[in-house]
Amino acid sequence: MKKRVLTGCLAAFLAAAAFAGKPGSGVRRQLAYAGLPTITYVSDSDGQVTEVTMAGKPIISYDWTAAPYAVPMRFFNRWTVVTSVLPDGSASQQVMDSHGAQRASSTILAHGRQLAHPAVVLDAYATDLGLSPGWQAGLETVSANEVRLPAHGKSISLRYHAIGDGVRVAEADGTPVLWDIDLPLGASGRLAQLVPSRLIVTSTGAVQLAADIPFIDGIESIWTNDASGSHASFGILRADATVRSTSVGPHAEMMVVCGYTEFDSCWDYAGGSVCNADVYLTYCDSGGGTTTPPGGGTGGTTPPPPKTPQQQQRDLYANQPCSPVPDASQFLDSTGYGSSGLQNYFSFADFQSPSASYVLVDSALVSGLGAMARTVTIPGLSDPGNGAGYRIPGANSATPCGDHTYGTAVDLSVRNSSGTHDCNIWNALAVAGNAAGGWVEPASSIAPNGGVPNHFHIAFDGRTNTNYGDACTN
Repeated sequence: MKKRVLTGCLAAFLAAAAFAGKPGSGVRRQLAYAGLPTITYVSDSDGQVTEVTMAGKPIISYDWTAAPYAVPMRFFNRWTVVTSVLPDGSASQQVMDSHGAQRASSTILAHGRQLAHPAVVLDAYATDLGLSPGWQAGLETVSANEVRLPAHGKSISLRYHAIGDGVRVAEADGTPVLWDIDLPLGASGRLAQLVPSRLIVTSTGAVQLAADIPFIDGIESIWTNDASGSHASFGILRADATVRSTSVGPHAEMMVVCGYTEFDSCWDYAGGSVCNADVYLTYCDSGGGTTTPPGGGTGGTTPPPPKTPQQQQRDLYANQPCSPVPDASQFLDSTGYGSSGLQNYFSFADFQSPSASYVLVDSALVSGLGAMARTVTIPGLSDPGNGAGYRIPGANSATPCGDHTYGTAVDLSVRNSSGTHDCNIWNALAVAGNAAGGWVEPASSIAPNGGVPNHFHIAFDGRTNTNYGDACTN
């Protein structure tokens, strides 16, 4: 254990020293530790961090041109957290998607209540473990450098050790599992407290960025377990006055609701973004302490259990709204997909939406493709992993609840051996798809200005047609 700590600390020190710039210039520092992604951050000539990369990939950037009044922080070049501070000390924060649409906002009062610097920040790691929202209730602090986290019927002990100034590594059973880094932003005052600067990176590449000092009504943190950052979550601590205005009653043990945490899970895609919000209440006892009471609930009733990722994805259908709304049990991960029958034609990664961890597969699609395969060879998807298979609701603004969102349709490639789109392939697929009882999107709809369609769309959702025609000609 000591050898590993010393080796990691030496590597971090040598990397930092090797990248130091000349006086007055920017500084590039690199942190390396066996078993964890290499982290590099760049500071400008004023000592302010401008960019952070993970294994060479940009994950975070800060724009200081409007400081000390406003600092935008870009997360995976998809999400932006804008922190603005007024002269009176009050502040506001907004979360924007890659299209400039606001997905969340908050206002922090000049004398807003602040909380202590969190001992640990583990949302991204908990998601890595597949824990459901609300996992924090079982977290046990053993010491300043050790916590225990219940996970899937066992207890995981995380032990932290420092390998440099503001840099810690957490290990579970001697295996490094995450970085915990206080980025030296070079900011001061309220900006230093509010601009997210505490970086968590897990061994799998999940990334979380949290505020150094959490404030009530402030953006507590943002995180993603998606390599592209298209699916991100963020938490906001809300004030007690807001909760009490919703007529929430006291708990059976006479604990009162004193606040709540709002968790937003958002998916960013080419046409916009969609979000799902969940709320978790915090209770206070008569002495002012904060706790989650035994049994939970309000008014003596037990609250519903925290939503699973599948339930959150199902809620996207209700929020759109789409009808029908699938049951959460219908959403498949890679293991479930491997038993669906569709794996015989496309890999899970190819069929999966870039903005979701689960997919829907309708058995009619599997049997329909099977019928087509008796007369033609089923090609691959036209745009693997990017909406040619499953899509989340709203991914296509023209058909937000279309056949792709229910796992009944695919877009197949019509490229020949030379790599060009070929009408001979499109027409053969159209004949086979129609004979199998599917609905063929007409070539003229895909290529309204004529020419060869760039894909073949087939759906097995009960519709059928014979008017797709032989309009496709090379």
